[in-house]
Amino acid sequence: MDREHSSTGPNASTLLKNPRITLYQRAGSFDLNLYMARHRQLYKDHALILEVSTGWNDITTCELNIRSASGGLRLVTSEAQVIGSPLQISRAAEAGLLVLNSIRADTTVRIRLPFTLEQELQHISVRVDATYSTDKDSFVFCKTPSVDIALGLAVNVQDVFKHEALFSKFTVSTVSTSPLRVFKSELLGSDVFDSQFGVAPGGPVTVFPRQPASLLYRITRKHVRTGPNTQKTMHLKLLYSVLLDEVEDVLERSITAALQDGGLLEFSRVVLDRVRYFAQTRLSALDLERTALLGELPTGFLAEAQWEKEFAGLGSPNNGPDLAKRLATFMLQWQTRHRRLSMPDPDPTVHEPRSILIPVDIPSVSIVHTADMRLGDGATRLYDEAAGTATASLNQLIPATLHLKWTRIWSTADTSSGEDVEFSFEITAPTDAWILAGRRKGHFVIPAPGPDSDGIISSTADSEAAIPLLLIPLREGWLPYPVVEIRQVLSGPDESDGSRYVHYETDYRNLGEAVRVIPDRHRITLSLNASGPGGGPLVLESEGRGQTDAVIV
Repeated sequence: MDREHSSTGPNASTLLKNPRITLYQRAGSFDLNLYMARHRQLYKDHALILEVSTGWNDITTCELNIRSASGGLRLVTSEAQVIGSPLQISRAAEAGLLVLNSIRADTTVRIRLPFTLEQELQHISVRVDATYSTDKDSFVFCKTPSVDIALGLAVNVQDVFKHEALFSKFTVSTVSTSPLRVFKSELLGSDVFDSQFGVAPGGPVTVFPRQPASLLYRITRKHVRTGPNTQKTMHLKLLYSVLLDEVEDVLERSITAALQDGGLLEFSRVVLDRVRYFAQTRLSALDLERTALLGELPTGFLAEAQWEKEFAGLGSPNNGPDLAKRLATFMLQWQTRHRRLSMPDPDPTVHEPRSILIPVDIPSVSIVHTADMRLGDGATRLYDEAAGTATASLNQLIPATLHLKWTRIWSTADTSSGEDVEFSFEITAPTDAWILAGRRKGHFVIPAPGPDSDGIISSTADSEAAIPLLLIPLREGWLPYPVVEIRQVLSGPDESDGSRYVHYETDYRNLGEAVRVIPDRHRITLSLNASGPGGGPLVLESEGRGQTDAVIV
């Protein structure tokens, strides 16, 4: 249209009310979604789940051109397979191209897509171009979905070696602000090791960011010979769920039902996309913690959103009321009616939990020493079974015996060609706490396994050491037991040769135990004035347990 240069054009507000245009998918149309596989095995090739939803389309053929959209991501499309359906993939000659045939309407097809990474990534993106045909025409659908591939949990292990068993404590913690629910744990045995667990909890265990969960397993060694093909690695299997996933599922079901009742179901995908975004970005760690403890989800974080701006650009279909305002009004009304949503009890039989399989390598320990210091003898009994502790008097002569034994059962290496190993022991204690008398230092030799031995040998009653000691406590209170230190002895020209060192552990049975030392006084008389040493009370007289005469102090 020609006009004079001095004339003004039409008002921009009447020509284009909103320069922003939002494209959205209607509910029931063809769609593609990408998820991380719910079942994972650590240190193995991971897999994505590509979900193809046909919607209202009866598809005769569907070609999926799949390409990586993240640096360092390699998709192994040659190993892609359909899961949960008898539908087969027709592989094309072109790399990354998968062909599906004859898919009915309202059908969801899940394709397992293995991948590898050249570097650590938290999120990955995949470009999918779908060309599908129906009895009416052919269509092209393109999408680049992103998925979070980071693990929702972390597991640390701490091993404590004993003479006949290994106690492994697995600490399960969450790596995000969302709590976890652990439904089941299992430590799968191997050809060499077996495991036992205590009484399992009656329900799922909730793991908070500041409160991890501990799993304690008792591992025992099987009496089998080890070879090059012997499977030694155990596997820890965990079934768990992420609370944030449960929150998104509850929000989706409630809002979808409300959209259907309000005649707005065709806009469910665009609405739920924004709701999931706000749930992932605006729910704080405190909100999620309260949700896990109280079993209900506050929806106040959705009331703060500017919904009309979020849905801007959707237009006005058939010159009707503005769609952005309708959806904004709907979300505000929904939030007003649902200020709190009840969280259902987690049920792994209804919603499939996630699982992870973690390999657990038992360290090979050549020798495990056990040092046990026992107080008293046949005539002197110091240990009180009811109190669970030993009690002695100040300056009392305490007979004790140090028992030393060893085992090679935790060595999974070939020990048939080994040699004798010499060790030394030393008993130490603070000089202001104990006086030690007896054999406080010494050496002992552990013989090498014989040529006909299977490598699993332990000390016997004849070869175990029983060392007599005499202990005298020097101060009152709770005194820790004297410490026993065991070291390997290397001598000769190869003393600096590190290859002669063996990996050994010491199980000190008295670690954490203490002896209660009380004063040997039956009666004491004090003066409450400040005339004593250092300004304290003055002891006028005291009577020992075996005395009848008063003693002036």
